[in-house]
Amino acid sequence: MTPLAILTAWSLTASVEVTDSHGWHFKAIANDGAAAIADGCLKDPLIKGDDGRRCGSLLLVVGARESNYTLAALGDSGHACGPFQTHYPQPYTCDDVRSSWPKAVEIAIKQIRESMKKCPDFPLAPYARGWCGSVEGRVISTERINEAKRVFSIVPYPVPTW
Repeated sequence: MTPLAILTAWSLTASVEVTDSHGWHFKAIANDGAAAIADGCLKDPLIKGDDGRRCGSLLLVVGARESNYTLAALGDSGHACGPFQTHYPQPYTCDDVRSSWPKAVEIAIKQIRESMKKCPDFPLAPYARGWCGSVEGRVISTERINEAKRVFSIVPYPVPTW
């Protein structure tokens, strides 16, 4: 199996381990969503030295919590687009992001990376609420980072035997 196939399988498995703040599990992500996350995280990892699972865990949590992995999701009066509810998905349109898992993942990685740079102590606060100082954004950031760490730690990574 290729690294992409292994990470795709891992992402499918990990997607059903993501829970909401009450411990309820989300549905599994679509196969093409898992493949896009695996591909995006291998090509452009959010964390230096990551094998794709940390990036994948974070994207899975954001996608589950924002839209229950719904590619065509539209929120915030039409300003939040796709499964990760990204805003202003340049160079794409909202419709592009809502119809393409690879584009949705590309924009989410870009916007999450920007959020992480703006606010290292609460890396998802700007992504969630627009600025680092938002108390609600800090709570969301802490909760989602902790959930991504939990998912990362409990889903084994298949090691191919040749």
